[in-house]
Amino acid sequence: MVAAVAASVTVLLFVPALVTHSLLTALPYVVLAAAALSAQNPPIDAARLDIMPPWLWGRAEGVRTFVRTGAQALAPLLFGAVSDYVFGGGTAGLKWTFVVMLLPLAASAVFLFSAARRYPSDVATAAVTAHPSGPPAPGGGPEGPVGPRGPVPQVRPRGPVGPVGPVGPAGSMGSPGGAGRVGPLGPTGPIASSGPGGPAT
Repeated sequence: MVAAVAASVTVLLFVPALVTHSLLTALPYVVLAAAALSAQNPPIDAARLDIMPPWLWGRAEGVRTFVRTGAQALAPLLFGAVSDYVFGGGTAGLKWTFVVMLLPLAASAVFLFSAARRYPSDVATAAVTAHPSGPPAPGGGPEGPVGPRGPVPQVRPRGPVGPVGPVGPAGSMGSPGGAGRVGPLGPTGPIASSGPGGPAT
């Protein structure tokens, strides 16, 4: 909507600048019209990315740059040809060429107003295309936080801690009876230690 309003304001500001015969009177209108013309670019660039799936951003930018560069290269030549060969050149030819060139600018404002009504549905379509199964859940499930490929399970202890030390899934490590003096935990389970003076098992 901002780009459409800026395009409309540009056309309205160029009209008094072309009608007046004083340079000082036309200068403020021309400056404001140029500012309004430049104000269209940021919202159009942002909207172009919103309505395109992420994997097509590079292709869309390449096509836009190609078309825009070609139009900018052709514009001065077309403007001069219309001024000289259609309106006879001189001051009058230049003035009427500016008037004619306002027509495509006005048409772009109408097109932008029409596109603004379809903008929400286009954004929703691009979002559905980017995430066919829906957006990823922001929180974690009962098994832990959600990672990029699914739930990441939390690490749970291998067994409860008894009165004499940690007990593994197959029983305590240490004496044959199952209860011994358990030493520090190793990388795969508890490491039991023997009595005083004895070797560690």
